[in-house]
Amino acid sequence: MTLVDLCFVAFCVNAALDSGRGDGVTVETILAEIRDGRIIEFLETRDIDLGLLNAGARRDVAKALKEVANCGDARWVRRKFGVRNRGLCVLIGFLAEIIQRRRAYDFGVVPTSAIRIGSAS
Repeated sequence: MTLVDLCFVAFCVNAALDSGRGDGVTVETILAEIRDGRIIEFLETRDIDLGLLNAGARRDVAKALKEVANCGDARWVRRKFGVRNRGLCVLIGFLAEIIQRRRAYDFGVVPTSAIRIGSAS
């Protein structure tokens, strides 16, 4: 998975938000789909075309999203990302978090939030 892959997914999700394809998708729904490992398939059911991602990138993006989602519940999402209503907004926040973490590691800086990966607090 590259930064280009992560940005591509963010652009596709952003376009879906703009067109209304994300209307009615809750934060809880997105968290459940991520944790169940079905987020890519779920997005495609909402006519979000991620066809440019190869199988490895799809798997890696889903895994990285799951690591972020496992950091907390919907209350944590509200506090950290400021999102209450639109599930696709959570995805954009999670993708930004993944990009931030990757860039920090590239420069030898370990962000405090990285310590929480995998914890269910």
